[in-house]
Amino acid sequence: MLSFFFNAPNTAQCFSKTDRTPLTHRVLSRMAGVVARQMVESSGQTLVLGSEPDARQRVRRRDVDAVMLALMMWPHRSLRLLQFNSVPVRTFPMIHSLTVLSLNDCIEFVKLHKAVGDLAALRVLSVRGCSLRRLPNSVTRLTKLKVLDCSNNMLTELPSDIGDLWNLTTLRVPHNYITDLPDSTVSLANLCVLDVHSNWLRSLPDGLGDKQLFLSKINVAQNIGARVRYRSAASTIAVSQI
Repeated sequence: MLSFFFNAPNTAQCFSKTDRTPLTHRVLSRMAGVVARQMVESSGQTLVLGSEPDARQRVRRRDVDAVMLALMMWPHRSLRLLQFNSVPVRTFPMIHSLTVLSLNDCIEFVKLHKAVGDLAALRVLSVRGCSLRRLPNSVTRLTKLKVLDCSNNMLTELPSDIGDLWNLTTLRVPHNYITDLPDSTVSLANLCVLDVHSNWLRSLPDGLGDKQLFLSKINVAQNIGARVRYRSAASTIAVSQI
């Protein structure tokens, strides 16, 4: 006789009821998938997996795999927010209804697949504290995106066509290794906040701020240059240099 249960929030394990030894991987995945499916189907429009960085509990890879499998096998068309916090995840499920995709402090997440560009409804993309070295060019197809947060990664550049994200209001890429911002950044007409501190920048694109009527804050502190060169016709933008 088989049984399945939760031994911690959002985690599932399956054992034989007689000797409590782990079952075969196939049966284990099937049973864990049942529990994961129940969690996914009861999540409504929001699914959060994992603890905050300062919490003690950690989600194991087995549990993450079960939830990912459930999300792929039983598409959740009403899911709007998917958030993973400090979990051993290396990919993400393609759920086209998502408006918020957040993978925070997932240090094993090393590559953002180009398929992310197919999430046309996405408004917020946060990959803060991962191990990304680049962003796929397909990100620039997310024309509804308002917030892009790539803080604390290993990026050396941004997609050259980032200016196509004409709805973007917040761009945060601090604590990376970016040396230059694409010239198309000046086309981000709705940009309000630009945070590029703690990179390797020496200058910002000429004219940044001329087209951005709502741009109120630029943080370029702690870059490789003592003072990042910045020229704009706008004089009302708060530029943090220190």
